[in-house]
Amino acid sequence: GKTGTTDYGSVAVDYGIPSGSIKDGWLVAATSEYTTVTWVGYEKIIVGQPSYISRDYYYNDRPQGKIAHLILEAAYEYGDSEPVKLTKPSGVSSITHVI
Repeated sequence: GKTGTTDYGSVAVDYGIPSGSIKDGWLVAATSEYTTVTWVGYEKIIVGQPSYISRDYYYNDRPQGKIAHLILEAAYEYGDSEPVKLTKPSGVSSITHVI
């Protein structure tokens, strides 16, 4: 899958939002039969209401991944197909990225 996050930038501290907090996050996940896109988060800051996701919660609990898993699990449970193993096309190379 592919994930991404956004934040409020420097304006967050003006509203008491901790530096590094997450505005929203998304995940695109695919199997041989289905593709899901999940989004969690906030559209805008609303004073007096929760408007951010803590980094610890987002990266430890992975809410978008849990939602995608439930959607795909239900699709296979109630759908007409089973996942199949995908084969890498001959023109695609494998790499290992180390930071």
